[in-house]
Amino acid sequence: MSKKELFRAAVADTLELPEDVVVGLPRVIITGRDSLFLENPGSITDFSGSRLKLKYSGGFLEIKGKDLAMPLLRRDALTVEGEISSLTFTDAGE
Repeated sequence: MSKKELFRAAVADTLELPEDVVVGLPRVIITGRDSLFLENPGSITDFSGSRLKLKYSGGFLEIKGKDLAMPLLRRDALTVEGEISSLTFTDAGE
């Protein structure tokens, strides 16, 4: 973690706030293989019916599947529906 991220984590701990919100980490809620809700999604770098790639403060999140769609798309949250086959987190340097 960078100094900035460590500072934010310390502030979150001191103020008893959820660290993911303060640091900007994504929060993923998966329902089966058909639905995924994501808070703090960051920015979309790629989207197709088989792949969604997001950049967030710690790196990238890649969601792969079949017939993927985003029925909800907001700055603070999004929903992915379709046949989800994998989620992969990678560091920013990879």
